[in-house]
Amino acid sequence: MATKFSAENFGKTMKDIAKRTGEAVEELTDASVKQLFTDVIEETPVGRPETWKRRPPPGYVPGKAKANWMPSVGAPDTSVTESRQSSVSRLGQLSGISGNLVYLTNSVPYIYELEKGWSYLQQPNGWVERNVRSFENKLEKQARNITRR
Repeated sequence: MATKFSAENFGKTMKDIAKRTGEAVEELTDASVKQLFTDVIEETPVGRPETWKRRPPPGYVPGKAKANWMPSVGAPDTSVTESRQSSVSRLGQLSGISGNLVYLTNSVPYIYELEKGWSYLQQPNGWVERNVRSFENKLEKQARNITRR
């Protein structure tokens, strides 16, 4: 039997929809940002200097760029680690993404050269820019799916 229409039922229904939509938007935001950061990190070239068109930049250590992506909320994290393990595992530490400034920084001195194609056979130039540019389209598609729930 259908619920009889009333202002109270209508108001409760609208609050429920708003709550579900807000939660879905927060989940979408968290998942989308983490996916963008994962894509950038995973596409970071790990050195095979013998394949490069130029000599490695000063201070280059294979794997160090991929290990030094630092995700943070509120302010950039400019620290540098000596690790050579992918920094994707740090993404699990991100919380409170929705509605906040979120950063993914990399402070190794040669990250710009890598982005501009230093390791062109492994990763053509602009992998960070390419992922950021495609992020908006991916996010719009996912957002449209929220309204269909």
